[in-house]
Amino acid sequence: MESLTRSVRGIKVNPLNKLRRLQQAAYNYEVQLFIEINNALVTKMGSLSNAVNYVNAMVTGANVVYEKEIDTHLSVTQIKVSALYDAATSSTDALK
Repeated sequence: MESLTRSVRGIKVNPLNKLRRLQQAAYNYEVQLFIEINNALVTKMGSLSNAVNYVNAMVTGANVVYEKEIDTHLSVTQIKVSALYDAATSSTDALK
């Protein structure tokens, strides 16, 4: 977490970007996330519920830093299990 905090420290928020600006919130910007997970993660975590909880925990950890450092809230809008990446053998392969 400390490493992540150092990597985003000092990032400037563009005051002209009103697209993600929120009204009546503790933060000024929000990023809505659509997250795809694969069956390997579900299997490794033991259940779909555990995998969703894991993803939410990771985003919550990042959210602490983003809200504090760049005034931006991360919001998970959907988590979908996808078979698109099941055949991938690396991150680079999955991105192709």
